[in-house]
Amino acid sequence: MNSSGWNLNLLRVFAAIYEERTLTRAAAKVGLSQPALSHALKRLREALDDELFVRQSGVYVPTRKSEALAQPILKALEALGSALEKNQSFDPRTASKTFRLAVSDVATHTILPALGQYIHEQAPGVLCVVSQISYQHYEKQLQTGEIDVAIILRRPHHTDINEEILFEESVAFIARNGHPKIKTLSKLDGFVSVDHVIVNLLGEPNTWLDEKLAELGKSRNVKLVVPYFGAVPEIVSKTDLVGVLPRRLAKRATKEYPVTLFPPPFDFPSVHFTMCWHARRQRDLGLRWFRSAISQACTSF
Repeated sequence: MNSSGWNLNLLRVFAAIYEERTLTRAAAKVGLSQPALSHALKRLREALDDELFVRQSGVYVPTRKSEALAQPILKALEALGSALEKNQSFDPRTASKTFRLAVSDVATHTILPALGQYIHEQAPGVLCVVSQISYQHYEKQLQTGEIDVAIILRRPHHTDINEEILFEESVAFIARNGHPKIKTLSKLDGFVSVDHVIVNLLGEPNTWLDEKLAELGKSRNVKLVVPYFGAVPEIVSKTDLVGVLPRRLAKRATKEYPVTLFPPPFDFPSVHFTMCWHARRQRDLGLRWFRSAISQACTSF
């Protein structure tokens, strides 16, 4: 290995290409033009006598040698960044910054009111832009910086996505007051004998509940698929359809609509609301504050 000419910028280029997998995003991350980044990659390849990253299907895939070097380089940069950050700070009272958050409509009804109040009181110059979560794309959006944080109902697939469980939530079922089978809905056979409205962001006529029913040798009649939990209470209140909601939303629905809660007809696991962000932004002081604000908001309900 030829170590002459090594400098911190080359290590930053290596880390950026490894994390972003495209030269365009890597160049933007380190503040270089793409030609300058390509030149830096050439110097890295010459110094290490290895291709390091091979272009496949539009992305740069690390070689075996690159994979072996990645963690030591990333940890060294993280340690250096932590040392430099000791003299830096993020003051929410004076900061002017935008954070982008992707959530489901459940979080819209539970987390966002408290988060909005917290930001209004603690960080008047901060703007929070909220979008609908895409379970197909949120990990890539975190990687590219399109969003800063996602709140999901399941664990992320990729190891470069950090996570923190915000709170645990049970589920409850609702039916309209006076439903003709209300007395049998809490029993499995009664539950599967009625028609259901379900929530599926992809428009598929099934959810994890159907997987649970299949394990029990049962299935249900799905008659309506909607993309939002917020639509379920009104639909249920005007039909004989049965719906499932997170318990907090279900309790609220009973105060706003003529609907009745009934317990699951079988053992049903709780779900976890999980906050996710990209590992490369672990040291971002502004993002640390924003994550703390979200955590704090979740303690109020």
